[in-house]
Amino acid sequence: IAIDSYEPVLDEVYRSSAGTGVAVALTELANPSPSQGWAGQERGSLMERARPDLIIAYGVIHHLIYGASIPPREVMRWLASFRCPVVVEFVSPSDEMVIKLVGNKLPHELHPGGDESEFRAILDESFVTVDEIGLSSGTRILFALEPR
Repeated sequence: IAIDSYEPVLDEVYRSSAGTGVAVALTELANPSPSQGWAGQERGSLMERARPDLIIAYGVIHHLIYGASIPPREVMRWLASFRCPVVVEFVSPSDEMVIKLVGNKLPHELHPGGDESEFRAILDESFVTVDEIGLSSGTRILFALEPR
């Protein structure tokens, strides 16, 4: 399942993965679809139905942490709840996109866990880091993780 909140990205994934069994879902991860139908029992929420073998969270985490003001620890606990390998992108508070995302935030809306050492400590609570690679920007790192 490819999930994104940006329709052009999903259109491209849909076209390029024709015949592969990849499904696409347009949703905002900070506000995913709830259970629906009579008494909320006909269709489970998106997160109840998702059973991934692998999660690739590239260009996602900083939007949840900085854009939606979700604490990094909660984001990583949520990813760990799927009990599968995860590739996650750490984005430093000094990154150009983060600076834009937090431009209108108040200090209390920014949660601990944003700097690299704090983020690594949060990762270690639920995951084993299998590999990592620094990206050319110098402000981003891709982590390959296995659940503990």
